[in-house]
Amino acid sequence: MLGISASASAKGAGWGGGASASFSKSLSVSSYGLTYVVNVEVSAKGDSLRDVKLKEQYIKLISSGKEAALERFRQICGDGYIGEFTMGGLLQAVVQIHTRSQSETETLAASLSGSFSMASGSASFSSSLKKLASSNEVQIWTFQRGGNGPIPLTAEEMAEKAAALPDAVKTAATPTQGAIFSYVTLLEEPSLPLADFAERERGLSYLAERLRKARDQEANVRYILDHPSEFYSEPTDLPQLATELKSLNDFTSVINAQANACTQSGGSCTVTEIPMPAPTVRPARR
Repeated sequence: MLGISASASAKGAGWGGGASASFSKSLSVSSYGLTYVVNVEVSAKGDSLRDVKLKEQYIKLISSGKEAALERFRQICGDGYIGEFTMGGLLQAVVQIHTRSQSETETLAASLSGSFSMASGSASFSSSLKKLASSNEVQIWTFQRGGNGPIPLTAEEMAEKAAALPDAVKTAATPTQGAIFSYVTLLEEPSLPLADFAERERGLSYLAERLRKARDQEANVRYILDHPSEFYSEPTDLPQLATELKSLNDFTSVINAQANACTQSGGSCTVTEIPMPAPTVRPARR
């Protein structure tokens, strides 16, 4: 069955690969309209490493304590090693239904509550989306890892792919998660100057959440600017919204710069607190 839930925003998930990160960045979901998140996941325990040891040549690099040697170690070995995998498959999708008024949003939400529930199954889900597409703009973003065949592009293909994923993964499983361990756990001498990546992980998680909130706010602003006929707007609203949009763009540039600095650092992650641009007063929707 499909795992379908209503949501005002969406964020990618997965094994930290570039593809899932790109999928997350491609989403721009406003709170005007209806948004449904589809998530189907099949997983099983994969291979794992035991009795892991660092080679002597790398221990020598760490033991020297020299900054250049530590940076050389990081360039060769990275921040940690992958100790085990979770194998399986993953299908994620975001379905956004464009509505033209607040009343239409409420009416559609009530009529779809049954057909978009987990118990309804793929046939009801596909049928409901197909019917909606004849009267409303429907956008679908999809991401797949594992299984085989093309990425689903339509509601019918997505429903079929989701239902078939468990069987498809049996013959074409792929790593969906990786457990990364710090090299610190391999050192017999705890005083050796090797930085852990826990601080950087906390910093990047915080920055990612700030970026997600900024993207959601930006999506709402863009929606109002792109659909002015759906709102009771005053002449002064549009310049204020344009100013807010510029502030959000500047904010995300700073967040991205801090994130890039964190990924390049050797363990530390300096996050400078900057206030999120305050939302302007939103015009009422018709």
